[in-house]
Amino acid sequence: MGLTACGVSPGSFGSLGLERSCGVLELLDPGTRAHSIRVMRLSLSLGRALDLPEESLGLLGLSALLHDVGKVKVPDWVLQKRGPLSPVERSMIQMHPSAGAAILRAEGFCDQVVLGALHHHERFDGWGYPEGLRGEEIPFFARIIAVADAFEAMTSRRPYRNAMGHRDALEEILHHRFDQFDPALAEAFAEVCGFVRPEGSCFTELPDTPNMPHGDLMHSIRVPEVH
Repeated sequence: MGLTACGVSPGSFGSLGLERSCGVLELLDPGTRAHSIRVMRLSLSLGRALDLPEESLGLLGLSALLHDVGKVKVPDWVLQKRGPLSPVERSMIQMHPSAGAAILRAEGFCDQVVLGALHHHERFDGWGYPEGLRGEEIPFFARIIAVADAFEAMTSRRPYRNAMGHRDALEEILHHRFDQFDPALAEAFAEVCGFVRPEGSCFTELPDTPNMPHGDLMHSIRVPEVH
């Protein structure tokens, strides 16, 4: 499936960026490609709401589109596993940002694109991976992609779980601001998605939602390297 067929404007990235992106995307299975395109669209929606300049939007779009390319290095049986992941399997999945960054560097993408993909599983509290960066140490693109990636993943059906409703997913993201997500970006994303707060309230007054996961969202906490 080409990018144009998915509603992506070729002019967004420039001819060279588009050519490279198409080549790298072909490495991915159709499901991961579709996920990546949706994450790109969500990331760009947030970027536009933040008034990012067009050049930055183009680079953000590239980074979001290619954020999961490192999954080509993870065995399908791990990615498609229906049950809980073992520590070894989690460590295998958590290699994909570093593997993706290596692929993107080899393809000649600029640092902003590479670092957005490399760090999209870092956590705001420093417990993410691959480097355990904290707060604003995490590149800005990566903090945007982290929110978009989590929302898209939670609202899509996976082999191991059903899709979550949009409001539930947004409440989950808001619950995890300050620990997993940049709080300002989480709140901006919720507003972009039309999240309606109770009248007269602010985000900090939102109660916890019963029966929500509130655990290790998307296996985000890094595990020790397992051999």
